[in-house]
Amino acid sequence: MATLKITGVDEGTAQFVAARARSLHFTGQAEYLRSLVRQDMTRAAFERRERLAEILGPLHEHSENQGYTEAQLAAVFEKARSGVALDRKRRSDKS
Repeated sequence: MATLKITGVDEGTAQFVAARARSLHFTGQAEYLRSLVRQDMTRAAFERRERLAEILGPLHEHSENQGYTEAQLAAVFEKARSGVALDRKRRSDKS
């Protein structure tokens, strides 16, 4: 597990974190801050999924209307991913 050191925190902020950790019954400031980071990561992951659904929604709807199966769509995306990976490798090999 990695360790983070937070510098540049003023005394008021440090006191707030300590008080907040106690009031929410965390075992310490580190546990409280880990909780905040986990919450933020969960929220960010949810937002990415929502954004992806928003972007791909019309494509998904169109493919359903055209009668494409999930397997056919998966094959299209896999082919595209493979193509991108191959392009990146070619560019990397040129460097």
